[in-house]
Amino acid sequence: MIELYTKKYFSMLNPKFIKVVTKDGEPIGFFVGLPSLSEAMQKANGSLFPFGFYHIMQALKKPKVIDMLLTGVLQEYHAAGIAVILISELQEEMMKAGVNTLETTGMFESNGSAISNWKNYEHIQHKRRRCFVKSL
Repeated sequence: MIELYTKKYFSMLNPKFIKVVTKDGEPIGFFVGLPSLSEAMQKANGSLFPFGFYHIMQALKKPKVIDMLLTGVLQEYHAAGIAVILISELQEEMMKAGVNTLETTGMFESNGSAISNWKNYEHIQHKRRRCFVKSL
């Protein structure tokens, strides 16, 4: 599975939007972002050929929005501000690339610590993630 996803996604990833925080040479947090392909796929009507490929390549080269694919911080560093460092580093790269919008991954609405990372940014909540449990 690792090989499959490596081949599938690593060719599209831009190293500028991948951030890793290390301590003593060991990774303690990471962020993986990808230029959003949503608008490009809409322009291409979901088809690569004959001209859809062009829209997708343009979106990868000159992104307008970055999609947050993966993010993670080791449990013992959750309160150490590692996520803030990752967001700050990403913000610098986004500003250099002329990108001013980030679409986050799904976060549970009860995950206050993850949501609080965005309190200083202009943001819109337009999706909700919930788990409902029913005892049988």
